[in-house]
Amino acid sequence: SETSLEGLYTISTLTVGKFDGFDFEREGFATFTIEKLTDLSLLNLTLSDNYITENETVVIRTQIKNIGESDADNVTIFFYDGLPSENGIEINESHSFDILQNETVNISTSWIASPLGIHNVFAIINPYTLVTDLNQSNNIINKTLMVVSPCVGDINSDGTVNPQDLALLLGAWGVN
Repeated sequence: SETSLEGLYTISTLTVGKFDGFDFEREGFATFTIEKLTDLSLLNLTLSDNYITENETVVIRTQIKNIGESDADNVTIFFYDGLPSENGIEINESHSFDILQNETVNISTSWIASPLGIHNVFAIINPYTLVTDLNQSNNIINKTLMVVSPCVGDINSDGTVNPQDLALLLGAWGVN
């Protein structure tokens, strides 16, 4: 029978023979289930900028692929500032989505970056295992972000005071 399909299968055996002059007949069976599983994988995590001024918005983008053998419904992704198991803080609300077998989905969220310092931004899919997932080791990814204080005189917000800032200032005063 076709066993590459999901379902409940039963294997039965019948053994007939002779042992120590006695005829015997024994029957045995086993039942098992074949199930196709999803395998959700976070392919990447990108930030709109790796250095951002405090209280400015950073856009966090992820790509998720279902590399498993079946579709997944109502998958949840969470974003955190810090590792959740180490008191990381959830960024905005979780997002839920459906994903077909071999499909890639893009999810993004925005975050007002604060406080000053180094932040490890995490994305985690299916953390509560609500969807049966073949390999959960590829369900977490992170990226480091540096939140810096505003730089006085940095008019174009590139993190340094340079001739481009002076040109913008002079241009605002009508000086070429």
